[in-house]
Order: sequence, then structure tokens, then C-alpha cells
Amino acid sequence: MGIHISIKNRLRLLSASAVLGIAVLAVVTFMANKMSSKALQDLYEDHTLSIVHMQKLESTLQEVRFRVAGVLLEQLPLQGSLNHLKEARAILAEESKAALPVFAQIFVSTESAAEFQALQSNWSKVDELLGKIEKNYVANDNKLLSSVLEEEWPVLHKNVIKHLQALIPVAQKQAEQTYLSNRQSVQRWATIGEIFGLFALISVVLVAYQTIRAITRPITHAQTALVQMAAGELNNPIDAQQQDEIGVMMRDLEALRISLVKVVSNVRHGSESVATASSE
Repeated sequence: MGIHISIKNRLRLLSASAVLGIAVLAVVTFMANKMSSKALQDLYEDHTLSIVHMQKLESTLQEVRFRVAGVLLEQLPLQGSLNHLKEARAILAEESKAALPVFAQIFVSTESAAEFQALQSNWSKVDELLGKIEKNYVANDNKLLSSVLEEEWPVLHKNVIKHLQALIPVAQKQAEQTYLSNRQSVQRWATIGEIFGLFALISVVLVAYQTIRAITRPITHAQTALVQMAAGELNNPIDAQQQDEIGVMMRDLEALRISLVKVVSNVRHGSESVATASSE
């Protein structure tokens, strides 16, 4: 038993398919944009900022060492280096306060966690050493300043700066992996959107084709039947099996044909009766 759908319901189905397709595409696009925004935010907050913090810490420490060497070589002014050191201590304190908690969350692998633990456990030595350098700047004691640079700074480099430098490429690699993973997620949603969009398009095309076919074919048959009836050919039954508005029209035409057949038959019978009576 076939499924009969009226023209009105076919048009409703066509509209519903189009609306559903648009709605699905809108939802998928929204989800893809949301995931893309979150991915960029996570990449920026968890990785890009971490790399910036680490590079800032490392470059600030290197600048301090460079200026100490410049003062000892009498290439840089003492007062300017002292002012720079005070600014550097403030920058390092601010950057480390913001960065170290984030580092604890992103450096969780065995190797990177060990590097971070070593960095964190020795970080307090940074300000201690910078405090000594500041005192020597104030005392203008190049001998002690030279001792700090030659003996204590290599220890700081080994215990702090080296670990910091080792973590920078790790953070860069993690940022790249996060980017690739998030890009795959966004591409997955885009693929889902394309599939649903294609499905919606095919559904709309099929419903539209069936609707057009359900309208045009019966109308063509009705036109043929009307031409035959106008030519006096009333013996060809009209197919009226379609269960929709067009089917109703075709059944009305079939009823009209049957009525015309009866009228013609009655007229013919009356004519024959008149002819018989006349001959008698």
C-alpha cells in the first residue's frame, strides 16, 4: 500500500526540509565558531602567554647579566644599570607570579614536570642574587660585583635559566599540538556541517522533484483527457488514483466524462427512438 501525500503536505514537507537544513547548518556553524574561539582562547591563555612569560623572564635575566658585564667593563653607566636592575626585579616578580601557576598546569609530562620543579625550587635564588647585585651597585664595589658574575651567576644559570630555556621549546611544541588538535576538531565540525548540508540539499531536491512530478504529470493527463473529450472521444477512462488535490480534480473530470457519456447515450437513444417512430 503506497503512501499518499497531498500537494499541500508536500509543500509543507519541502519547506520543513529547507528550514531543517538551514537550522542544522546554523547550529553546526555556531558550534564550529564556538569551538574555534575556545581553541584560540585556550591556545593564547595556556600556551602563547606562557611562552611570552618564559621568554620575558629569560630575556630580562640575560639583560641584567649583560648590564653587569657592561658596568665592570665601564661600558655602561652604574646609575642607569641600577635603575634597570630595580625595574628588572619588579618585572621578574610580576611575571613569575603570573607565570608559575600556569606552568604547573601545562608542564605535566615526566620530563617537563621535572624541569619545572627544578625551576620552581630554585626561583627564589633569582631575587637573592639580584639583591646582591643591587647592593654592589649601590656600594660601587666592582670586585664583589665581578665575584657575583663569575661565581654565582653560572650557578643561577645552571639552576634556573637553563631549565627556563629547556621549557620554552616544550611549551612551543605543546602549543603546536594544541593548535593541530583544535584545528582537527573544528574541521570535524565543518565536515559534519557539509554532510548535513548535502543531506538537506538532497532532501529538498527530492521533495521538490516529487512535488513537481506529482503536479505536472496529472495536469498533462488532464489536458490530454480534455482534448479527447473536446474531440468527442469519451471512451477513454481518466486515471484518478492519485490521493491528493490533483487526484480530486482528476476524479471530477472522470465524473464529467461519465456524465457526458450518459448524456450522449441518452441523446443517441432518443434519436433512435424518434427515428423508429417516424419510420412506423
